[in-house]
Amino acid sequence: MAAFDRRLFEHAGDVIVPLREAGRTNPEPASLYREARARADGTRVAVFSSWPPGTLRRGLDVPTAGDIYAGLCNIDVYTTLTTERGWSPDRVEQWWGDVLARELLS
Repeated sequence: MAAFDRRLFEHAGDVIVPLREAGRTNPEPASLYREARARADGTRVAVFSSWPPGTLRRGLDVPTAGDIYAGLCNIDVYTTLTTERGWSPDRVEQWWGDVLARELLS
């Protein structure tokens, strides 16, 4: 999933951010952005729910795992690291994989 999001942000970030920003004052792009986020959240919930019991860290439920993922792997984090901090997309993807494993998995 981190690899998918990295590639999405790498290739479509210049569309995602303006769409989200336009949605602050216009209901149509706001709706498009919310629908895309909801689909992504649904995919993550489906993936996390398909894992065998005990895969997620003890005390972590699927909705919270989805929240953690969304908080870490998003266009703002990607842009901050690649644009402001000079990280390569590969480095972002690797870091996401490492931190997600620590935060989500038992």
